[in-house]
Amino acid sequence: MGSGFATNKLNIWKNILGIFICFILYFLVQESVFASEGFEFGGFATWIQAVLYSLYSVAERIYKLKYSSDPEQLYRRAPLSYHATLAVLTVSGVGLGSYAIQLLNFPTWVLFKSSRVVAVMLGGILILRKQYTRQEYLGVAMLFVGLVTFSIGDIHTDSTFSWLGIVLVTAALASDAMLGNFQEKAFRTFKCSKNELLVYPYSIGCVLCLAFLVLTGELFDAVAYSARNPGVLLSLLVGNTLGYVGITFVYSLLEATDAVFTTVITSCRKAITIVLSFMIYSKPFAWHYALGGFLVFCGAFVNSTGKHRTGVASPHAHAHGPLLPTVQPSPGEQPSPKP
Repeated sequence: MGSGFATNKLNIWKNILGIFICFILYFLVQESVFASEGFEFGGFATWIQAVLYSLYSVAERIYKLKYSSDPEQLYRRAPLSYHATLAVLTVSGVGLGSYAIQLLNFPTWVLFKSSRVVAVMLGGILILRKQYTRQEYLGVAMLFVGLVTFSIGDIHTDSTFSWLGIVLVTAALASDAMLGNFQEKAFRTFKCSKNELLVYPYSIGCVLCLAFLVLTGELFDAVAYSARNPGVLLSLLVGNTLGYVGITFVYSLLEATDAVFTTVITSCRKAITIVLSFMIYSKPFAWHYALGGFLVFCGAFVNSTGKHRTGVASPHAHAHGPLLPTVQPSPGEQPSPKP
């Protein structure tokens, strides 16, 4: 018994360390890419991410089909048309977020992406007619006030502040909200596996994103830029690989602990990411940042604990981390990841 407890404790610490290392490096690498002189290719960055996530999830699927004791659970269950809808929402959320990061202070972008629970809850009310607890509404209110406060700090200190960036990241959150609720339907109605909700949407998303890049001409400019700056392309590849590995650590931590504990860990990781961003990349600082960030992370915790106490299974454990919006899976399932 003592040996089993020690093993579980070691596994928890391994997952925590993996989450911190992978996602902190992921975000810092991502910021370095978008801070690179002349890099204005949010769509190309989205396509690279979609390609990598598709390849990694397909490789994982092949491995599981070969070695799983019950391979039938990995067969496709949702229609391809449904996965096409998920693909559109997936690349829209990631793509709009990528374009937004070109216009916003990076910490502001991280905080907005960390607050997708607001959009997910709104989507749940409008699409699924769901009801939420008072504590969840309180958490969302704290998130909203925190975002406004943080944005005011940007307006006062950042000469490059862009309302268009705010519009784009808000649109990205709206796509995430719709995606989260469509995923919930996929879990409940079609009984999809986590891997299915990665393989098909990202594979279809690769094609859609590539078509968009060709039609707009961004692909050719991005390839030319990457040829001149191979280090930027390498950073995109390494960063998104770290993001995918980080997802596996989040899943393992969810299985070993619970949603609330995972939320606390991922919130701490986001806080450290923002602090490091201010330290590594020179930025002006205002008290609005500290207060706004505090309210956002407290709001996320309050919202998550309200859900936990009322027996709702799904965690708001990640946002931007590179994970998908929260969904409520069928028994034995966990939410699927998103970049």
